[in-house]
Amino acid sequence: MFITGMIEVQKDVALHEIVARLRSEWAVGISRSVLNRWLRQHGWTFKKNPHALEQKRADVLKRRQE
Repeated sequence: MFITGMIEVQKDVALHEIVARLRSEWAVGISRSVLNRWLRQHGWTFKKNPHALEQKRADVLKRRQE
């Protein structure tokens, strides 16, 4: 599916980016809240968290290992 494929390719994709691509590539008009509800109903529950995202950075991993 287009939406889940976008998420799998780009883990930090924002809802507004998905909405924009749906509109431009598929001519589908949908709100962020409806998209969020659909994602949650299909088991996609995640929240962008600066702390969680930075844990994958190479410099953070190196400091943690030291």
